Amino acid sequence: MKARKLKEVWLETLKQSWNYKRFTVPRHESDDHIYFEYNDGLQSQLSLHRVKVGDEDTILTESGPGGELFFDPNMISLDGNASLTGFIMSPCGKYWAYGVSEHGSDWMTIYVRETSSPHVPSQERGKDPGRMDDEVRHSRFFIVSWTGDSKGFFYSKYPPEENEGKGNAPAKNCIVYYHRLGEKQENDTLVHKDSGHPFWLWSLQTTPSGRYALLAASRDASHTQLAKIADIHDNDIGASMKWINLHDSWEARFSIIGDDDSKIYFMTNLQAPNYKVAIFDACHPSPDADLTTLVAEDPNALLIAASIHAKDKLALVYLRDARHEIHVHDLVTGRLLRRILGDLVGQFMVTGRRADNDMFIFYSGFTSPGTVYRYKFDDERDTCSLFRAIRIPGLDLDKFVTESVFYPSKDGTSIHMFITRPKDVLLDGTAPVLQYGYGGFALAMLPTFSVSTLLFCKIYRAIGGSEYGESWHRAGMLGNKQNVFDDLNAATEWLVANKYANKDRVAIRGGSNGGVLTTACANQAPGLYRCVITIGGIIDMLRFPKFTFGALWCSEYGDPEDPEAFDFIYKYSPYHNIPSGETVMPAMLFFTAAYDDRVSPLHTFKHVAALQHSFPHGPNPILMRVDMNSGHYAGKSTQKMLEETADEYSFIGKSMGLTMQVENKSDSNRWSCVVN
Repeated sequence: MKARKLKEVWLETLKQSWNYKRFTVPRHESDDHIYFEYNDGLQSQLSLHRVKVGDEDTILTESGPGGELFFDPNMISLDGNASLTGFIMSPCGKYWAYGVSEHGSDWMTIYVRETSSPHVPSQERGKDPGRMDDEVRHSRFFIVSWTGDSKGFFYSKYPPEENEGKGNAPAKNCIVYYHRLGEKQENDTLVHKDSGHPFWLWSLQTTPSGRYALLAASRDASHTQLAKIADIHDNDIGASMKWINLHDSWEARFSIIGDDDSKIYFMTNLQAPNYKVAIFDACHPSPDADLTTLVAEDPNALLIAASIHAKDKLALVYLRDARHEIHVHDLVTGRLLRRILGDLVGQFMVTGRRADNDMFIFYSGFTSPGTVYRYKFDDERDTCSLFRAIRIPGLDLDKFVTESVFYPSKDGTSIHMFITRPKDVLLDGTAPVLQYGYGGFALAMLPTFSVSTLLFCKIYRAIGGSEYGESWHRAGMLGNKQNVFDDLNAATEWLVANKYANKDRVAIRGGSNGGVLTTACANQAPGLYRCVITIGGIIDMLRFPKFTFGALWCSEYGDPEDPEAFDFIYKYSPYHNIPSGETVMPAMLFFTAAYDDRVSPLHTFKHVAALQHSFPHGPNPILMRVDMNSGHYAGKSTQKMLEETADEYSFIGKSMGLTMQVENKSDSNRWSCVVN
């Protein structure tokens, strides 16, 4: 059967399987409503719904999302490619600031609407009725913080560019402004500008009380900042604000958790690589961040999130062995009170307000699409109950299993890997395998639910694997980057040796930084892989700092302008290390997008051209797919994701000669698609 027919079958199968109701974790906001995002199945974008506090249990019994539609980004574009990049409620609960991006670009516009003015459904698409006149343009990240009086907000912006969204110019000259509601953007107040360091990213975060502001500079992708604190009550907002140095050397990062009078609670990695909770007294500052440790660093787990609930309870989310844990501490003493939901293996997201006696917890994992729990604090006994769960009709999740294994890398280091597969797949060395890796920027591959991945495993009788490596981050960056490639190659060898995979049916995929991984492994060990998928990859490692946000990545890869770094980068740079023409390369499919202003499409264009030039008559295809109407990842419509996944899975099936066996839900018949 031709590959085109295979794609059509995959697309229809994916549509059927993606057509299930799903939602995000609820958020209790200052207007006394609980908000959550929702998709009824095949909507292009998630819509935002809300329910009054006290009525939230009604959403458990309604067939739809329940509550009231508050904002629907599907209505504000004709093609479904406008998306919410973020939103934040004013402290008074009257105003809602939100960012809208077109085509998945990092560029966005910030708008404001009153919470009393929900987005009314209309026959006229491409409109955003009911919003206020405020329009703040030229932001590239949703970094927005309201002042405590709700009269305006701080934001970061960049100078406007021609052809925004499709340009390759390096991102520079980030400026912090204050916008007063009702004013034109040209009248916004300059808060901070740093002409001497054009590539630094500046942001401003306010404390929950609105009294203090944290001004921070990031010069790269490392977990370090320069940070300053200002008392907004004692300052006129503007460029002459008086700042106190929280930390004036590149050693640590600070994130506000909350505040009590002059005490500010931070999550920080200052002298604590795995992060700790510390207190800074803004009324009695001393040089160089004299912080009091409230909850010490856990040497074996990374603290990734912290929030205050029920006045004096501190909820901490840790990453340990590539899975999340939730610990509850006393805010006054820092003492650990309890661990909750300890029997679940996956990832958690916690929301809630300090003034409330409860918090919501969203749990998901490789075979768990999403469950919301409600945790209630009580002086006598806390309780945790099921609030809502996502169900997928027609997909029996009990038929899949996830294993946790360790394998030796090239240098003998023990590396962890998750393996997901149908329970009835025989480990006899005949199964295909699809591996995913990222390998950088301190991002661990967490247990993440993907209905597409489970379908791949089910339909191709395949196995899926992913490695993680936060604890190995420094051992896989800068001059040690080769370790990351060795780890993935060793994982493949282990899967084959232990009969998980057929040596001729191994595919790897990676995106963004993971594109360095896949293309380098294809160069260095082409015989290990039958198929390689690269999505928005960074590939030309000698020129990456010259485009978009590339200058910020030098902390991960090294600066090619530095002679020492040039030498170790050049040794692995995929674009500069394509094998000789006699080599048989794997089948390779590259994805990129015209509006990708995070990782420029030029990386993909150059590499595919070089590969096709070097292997004009190779036995395996080298193809490129360019989406002319989307960006790096964010904001991609459901239809685009379905089409991309169908292209990817049909390419893998065709390349590896896999048999596709699916169920046609429309007539209950079964058919088999064999690709030779």
